[in-house]
Amino acid sequence: MEESLVRLRRLWNLLRIILIGLVAGASLLALLAFPSGWLVAAVPFALLGVVAATLAVTQWEMPWVWLVLIILASLFSLGLFSAVFGLNSEGSVPLLLLMFAMILASEHVLSSTLSYSPQFSDRRDAAIWISNADTLTASLKHLYSRLARDGLILGAGFVLSVAAASIGILGPTVPILSDPSLYMVIASISLAALVILKEE
Repeated sequence: MEESLVRLRRLWNLLRIILIGLVAGASLLALLAFPSGWLVAAVPFALLGVVAATLAVTQWEMPWVWLVLIILASLFSLGLFSAVFGLNSEGSVPLLLLMFAMILASEHVLSSTLSYSPQFSDRRDAAIWISNADTLTASLKHLYSRLARDGLILGAGFVLSVAAASIGILGPTVPILSDPSLYMVIASISLAALVILKEE
C-alpha cells in the first residue's frame, strides 16, 4: 500500500510539473516572438507567470489560476500587437499560434485539475490517502486519459495551423496561407472544440 501511495504522489507531482512547464513554455514562446528591445520588461513579467503557476499548483486557489491566465493573455496580446504592426519578423507567427495553443491547454489543464485537487491535497492525512488509494488511482488515471485525449484533439488543429503558417512564410506561392483570417478561423474552431470538451 505504501508503494501505491508513493506512485500516486509521483503522478500528482508530475501533473504539477507539466502545468508549470506549459506556462513556462508559453512564456518562452512569447519572448521569442517579441522584438529584442522589449525583452528587458518582458522577461520579469514572464518569470512572474511561472511563479504564479507554481503557486497555483501548490495552493490550488482560483486567484492564482486567474493571475497565470492574465499574464499569459497579456504576453500573447503584446506579441500579437508587435506582429500586426510589423515590429517583429514573420517567423513569429507560428510561435504565436503555438503560444495560443499552449495558453488554451494551460487553461484547460488548470481548470480540470483544480476540480481534482481536494482529493490530492498535501494537507490531507497520509492515512486518508492510504485508505482511498484505489479510488485515488482510478481518479488520477481518468484525469490523465481525459487530458491526453483533449490535448490530442486541440493539438491536431494547431499543428495543422503551424504547418500552414510555415508554408506561407517559406514562399508566396499560396497567397491564402499568408492570410491572417485563416489562422483566426483555425483558432476559433479550436476554441469551440475546447468549449465542447469542457461541457462533457
